[in-house]
Amino acid sequence: IVEGEFDCLSLAVEGFQNVVALGGDTITSEQIEVIKNNNFEKIFLFLDIEANNKNVSNIQRNIYKILEVNQSLFIVDFELNENEQKQDAESLLKQYGKDKIKEAFENSNIYFNYLFKKLIKRSTVSGP
Repeated sequence: IVEGEFDCLSLAVEGFQNVVALGGDTITSEQIEVIKNNNFEKIFLFLDIEANNKNVSNIQRNIYKILEVNQSLFIVDFELNENEQKQDAESLLKQYGKDKIKEAFENSNIYFNYLFKKLIKRSTVSGP
């Protein structure tokens, strides 16, 4: 699941299969019904996080809505350097290429593992 139609088309042209676009940053009840009525083995969420993080609350709501109907949600987190801003899937594909995007999908984590890794990364707890 990507945010925009151009993200979806760009990934599909490069051979990524079963890519769908939200058509914005909020998932609809109709889209949730499609997820609920299909037994998807894995759902990959690859959404834009804007530089100012203003859409993070929408992304969180999307995640919770999906998790209510399917627990197999994986987060595609494209690691950028500190000075780079988050971009959409289409821009990342153009900038880094198909192989790097494929690697991001392969290295994605199920949502709860993703959260745990983010917490560990932010933690300042030192070992013994």
